[in-house]
Amino acid sequence: MARPLARLLPAITTAVLLGPLVSGQQPPPDVVLVNGRVFTADARRPYVEALAIRGDRVVTVGTSAQITALTGPTTRRIDVGGRVVIPGINDAHYHLFVEPPVVSLPFESMDPTWEDVKTALAAAIPNAPRGLLLRGEIGPTILDDPRASRPALDALAPDHAVLLSTWTQNSGILNSAALRMLGVKEDEPDPVGGRYVRAADGTLTGLVLGFARFRLHRRLSELATEATALQETRRFLSQAVRFGITSVQNMSIPPSPERCLALLENAPTPIRVRVIRFLLTDKNGRLA
Repeated sequence: MARPLARLLPAITTAVLLGPLVSGQQPPPDVVLVNGRVFTADARRPYVEALAIRGDRVVTVGTSAQITALTGPTTRRIDVGGRVVIPGINDAHYHLFVEPPVVSLPFESMDPTWEDVKTALAAAIPNAPRGLLLRGEIGPTILDDPRASRPALDALAPDHAVLLSTWTQNSGILNSAALRMLGVKEDEPDPVGGRYVRAADGTLTGLVLGFARFRLHRRLSELATEATALQETRRFLSQAVRFGITSVQNMSIPPSPERCLALLENAPTPIRVRVIRFLLTDKNGRLA
């Protein structure tokens, strides 16, 4: 099985340069990879055996014998052992999740039914400490089921906060304890681009849409301690490196862009991360 080598080579640029072999007058490379299957992304020469790196640049590619001949006494030689080496992967759309400890509802499907929700809550509640949010990822089936509502979740979990949310529809369903935890009042105004759905008597049904849902996930992330947030950030960076990801475009929601930057500064990253501001509407209905 091919395994990414991003952990070995965090500073390599994502472009493999197909240039002439380095002449003897130039300093030897810092690192060489040999005996591999290196993908170059060049249609004329899509795969080669080896490459040479100086500083943070790939300076040349070729056969293992050609690249080995360029090495000097301080060159680090890595035998790839026949594995595939690829340019770094860019994750073009990512959300760094930072939140306090929660209990995840173990749905077997990415689109659970209301019966699945009831079963998961019945299994989780007896062992869930009070004060921890019970959170589950749902799909459109729950959103279209009239039984899925704040009163129904209150009846199933009267002493626990419950949040069912979906990124694909940018919406969620909360019970009363979750609304209180996230500071949502009965007269909470709808943000521009979002809505707190209400019953005929004006009370909140628990369904939140669009920017209302984004705002609640921002509030949830703000409940995470700095230690927890740093732990989640380091875990994300470690996972990215293992998958061969060398650059990420992070949409700053749930955490604010300012918190994302602070976390990355305090958890030094081996990859490039671009923090993109994800704007929320303010109390005046404008993008902050």
